[in-house]
Amino acid sequence: MTYKPKTLTVKISTVRDMTYKKINSLVKDIKDNTEMSDHFIKKVDINMKNAINKILNDYRYQEVNKKEDEEELGVWSEFASEGLGI
Repeated sequence: MTYKPKTLTVKISTVRDMTYKKINSLVKDIKDNTEMSDHFIKKVDINMKNAINKILNDYRYQEVNKKEDEEELGVWSEFASEGLGI
């Protein structure tokens, strides 16, 4: 259980590195094959990397809090059933 966050961080950083390499190659292809402005290409690069970071951070949050949510649900369901007289 104590190694889960470390393993999760390694997996997420590996995925981030792989996607950044792919994004960089896409941006290079866009530069070589089109006549878009550098400002546009930089914006596309930044937005793609921000989207990847948001997805990975949401995934990290779900995985870290998954076990806590399951345990918390059991505790609260007991209190709710007592309060409702079920």
